[in-house]
Amino acid sequence: MARRKASGALLLVAMIFIGVPSAHATWTFTDHTAASGLDSVHGPPGSDGIAGPQTFAGGVAVGDYDADGWHDVYLVGGPEGGDGLFRNLGDGTFENVTASARLDRAEGRSTGPLFADINGDGWLDLVVHNIAEDPEESAIILYENLANGRFANATQGSGIVLDLDTAFAPAFADIDQDGDIDLFLSRWGSFGLQPPAGLLWRNEGDFRFTDISREAGFDYRDHPDVIGMDWSLTPTFADLNGDGYPDLLLTGEGGVRIFLNQGDGTFALQTPDVPAPIHATGSAVGDYDNDGRLDIFAAGVFDPDGISGGDPAVLTGNRLYRNEGGGVFTDTSLDAGVRDAGWAWSASSGDLNLDGYLDIYVVNGAGTLEDGEMWRRFVEDPARLFVADGAGGFAEQAELLGVADLGIGRGTVQFDFDRDGDLDILNQNSGAAAVIYRNDLEVSEHFLVLKLIGHGGNWEAVGARVAVTIGGVTQVREVRNGSSLTSAAPAEVHFGLGSASVVDELRVVWPDGAVSVFADVAADRHLVLRHPGPSFETCTAPGGSNLCSLGGKTRSPMECLMEMRILPTPPNDKRGGPGYRIDCQAGDPSCDADPDDPTSCSVDVALCLSNDDPRNFVCGPSQINRLRVRTPRLGSQREQDRLTRAFGLRLIGDGGAAMELVDGSPFEQLQPGLCSASERLTVPLRQRTSGVLRKSSTRLKIQAFSTDGRRDLDQLLIRCSPAD
Repeated sequence: MARRKASGALLLVAMIFIGVPSAHATWTFTDHTAASGLDSVHGPPGSDGIAGPQTFAGGVAVGDYDADGWHDVYLVGGPEGGDGLFRNLGDGTFENVTASARLDRAEGRSTGPLFADINGDGWLDLVVHNIAEDPEESAIILYENLANGRFANATQGSGIVLDLDTAFAPAFADIDQDGDIDLFLSRWGSFGLQPPAGLLWRNEGDFRFTDISREAGFDYRDHPDVIGMDWSLTPTFADLNGDGYPDLLLTGEGGVRIFLNQGDGTFALQTPDVPAPIHATGSAVGDYDNDGRLDIFAAGVFDPDGISGGDPAVLTGNRLYRNEGGGVFTDTSLDAGVRDAGWAWSASSGDLNLDGYLDIYVVNGAGTLEDGEMWRRFVEDPARLFVADGAGGFAEQAELLGVADLGIGRGTVQFDFDRDGDLDILNQNSGAAAVIYRNDLEVSEHFLVLKLIGHGGNWEAVGARVAVTIGGVTQVREVRNGSSLTSAAPAEVHFGLGSASVVDELRVVWPDGAVSVFADVAADRHLVLRHPGPSFETCTAPGGSNLCSLGGKTRSPMECLMEMRILPTPPNDKRGGPGYRIDCQAGDPSCDADPDDPTSCSVDVALCLSNDDPRNFVCGPSQINRLRVRTPRLGSQREQDRLTRAFGLRLIGDGGAAMELVDGSPFEQLQPGLCSASERLTVPLRQRTSGVLRKSSTRLKIQAFSTDGRRDLDQLLIRCSPAD
């Protein structure tokens, strides 16, 4: 198929009609691996035994690292494999871009990758854990996305220093609601850390973190028998008690642990008062019964015969805990029919058949036949797909639907790689090739997908809660960064809507408590919704036609398609019209929005629709169908260009696609005479080796396209000089 543009929005809801599934009542999955180009093979896991970290390390991360609207894939390669970054080309295939992205590593033993916008610049960075075996190796690597298709190692200087130890899997959330995302690391195999360290890291900005494990209340060890040993595996942040703060679910050798966020920077351990598998590996948190509360699925080993040598009384498989509210959870595993998944590892949940209820997929497998014939059940151990029946139960249908993967599964994610509205499945297998299953759902059911764009440092709005209501039934999802054992799906939410072609109400509760509500939202679309901001600003106050008409052609008849509003306001041009060039000395309050910083010049930029300029005729947001950052160009190696392009994409959403207003949207206020909330563009002065500051400059060009074919190109040029 032809490559499609990314979905995006400018303080609007962007809606792309992706295609409604046909009415044929069939459902199956197709092994798409050979055709996909995902030729990653996980090397032999090593010889550290069935209980060693290399044996069950692995994983896959999915995210749109190049902001083109298509989900890309990062697969770990094992000790002898080599990791791989695969760019989604939008035609059903992926291209290996590991080398050009500068992510090719000489050493292996990677595990637990995750895409996350660590510095809040609108570009997904990458976290990769490492089974460190050498004092020179780091147990975690942070890669900064340079916004030009490349990454740079930003570990040094981040403040994250881990000893010769393991870091296994990450999860991000804004635990203190300060506007950026903080990091939790599981530390399977770490020993003797007193006081406990390296678990919870507060984001200080600019890729810098501070270890706050002990002060936040994580004074514990996870192993049930070995004092001082931490065998935690899967961290998941989710608001389990509905108070607006992200709590932490942690699975591991010690079972299932819940740490409730107290809202003051600390967490309190509240383990569910229900039986838990001692070998709790992966987890999948979701509202399985559509009651508005998040339930817990914990994967575990089903070994009632004691083949593995463990205690049969506790190796009793997976657990499904129904959230009753008030911190009470009920074990519904047996009634739900999800207990047996063999030697379960990673788990994921999603509405795979679009019927309005979450399904559960589990990959598994362990041991070798060299350990004896009794291990065959754990070696030739098919993955399980538990399909919800809508009444609290599940039916296992992996073989029937074509996803009974026989690999030794370590990581799995559900994501819509072909953007046809249904979720596909990608598995990373230990010592074997990755496998991707295309969901070939052909039914009359409908879907809705939302990507949220936050503000401040939490660009992906991690922690936002989204609810859709149809006929009195409400489904709830959370935007999550880090999902299951060693694996992470994209930070977006996906809903199956059953036979409903319209959502009665769509409600978004943003991480900072802001609420967006929409009525009568049509189905079968991918929506991009941006945080509404603190308020909409007018482009007429404090006055002057220059405020809303910056940077276009002076006598153009298209000026009102989209304009920039700049504060402090630049001077008019020689014709007396709106100017687009700012020549500023750092610290000058007449042109610098942050005069207290002598090392840079800053301006606040908003995008406006204006009809107060006599050159303009009235035009509204319905006539704008696309926005594009023209300059700086993608791929520029200049540091300031990369910063300015990231700013431009942040200002317009995530890249520009078809835009349309929803009835009841707060963005209906964005009409001629009003502007979006402002974003700040900063131009740092360059610095010589001697420390002397030098002049710096940047240029931003944004083009608006109307439904009738008109175009409007607006620009801003800033030249920043050191103060005299």
